[in-house]
Amino acid sequence: MSLEHSLTAVGIRLPRESIDGIIREGVRATLAHEEVLSRIVDAERERRRLRSFQRRLSRSRLGTAAALADFDFAHPSRIDRGLVDQAFSLRFVDEGGAVLLVAPTGLGKTHIARALVQGALVDGRRALFVDAMDALDQLVAARAAGRLATALRPLLRTQLLCLDGIAYQRMDIERLDLLFEVVRKRYDANRAAVITTALPFAQWPSVMPSTAATAALVDRLVHRSILITIEGDSYRKRQALERADRPR
Repeated sequence: MSLEHSLTAVGIRLPRESIDGIIREGVRATLAHEEVLSRIVDAERERRRLRSFQRRLSRSRLGTAAALADFDFAHPSRIDRGLVDQAFSLRFVDEGGAVLLVAPTGLGKTHIARALVQGALVDGRRALFVDAMDALDQLVAARAAGRLATALRPLLRTQLLCLDGIAYQRMDIERLDLLFEVVRKRYDANRAAVITTALPFAQWPSVMPSTAATAALVDRLVHRSILITIEGDSYRKRQALERADRPR
């Protein structure tokens, strides 16, 4: 049996050229056989890590990746960098907590949310990023078609769920009930969430049809949460003004 087949038989599926490269480097450096085998194993571990990441990324619906390094902390007039760093430690994922990002449109809360999801994926977690209203619309359609349990499954099972854009627009009672079901079941199962909203929680009843249900929803979200409030002028507004000031 060839070396390639022997390695495959024990679960090492590196491409032949990668194995050959490691062996050639070992010969050039006069490495011990144990060191060459160790490097082959390390390369296999990295191959599996990358494959796992790509699989989780494809299922996350993240789309455009984001990094915290690209966020301009100098722009907002108010943001607690310490709380942001606390969120990016990802301890809240293990603790079944939540990160709540509250800011007007255009201040980067979705960018931070995407970066959190990206960080969780890189760290080996399963994560899902969805537009909150789109997800609720899909649940409504699934309920009408008798497929609600199937549609709920990915939202409930993922380690980290990001609901982007809660309370951006008025919500009917069916969507509020479905949102509460998702939040309640994840809360009871100690599964983590990232929530972005443009409205402070005190204003959620203005766009939600039931004060009691809204209070119960907020109560579960804020418990075990990191609340990050961002204030300032919109990035997009600033960029538009900068473009207008450029000489023509």
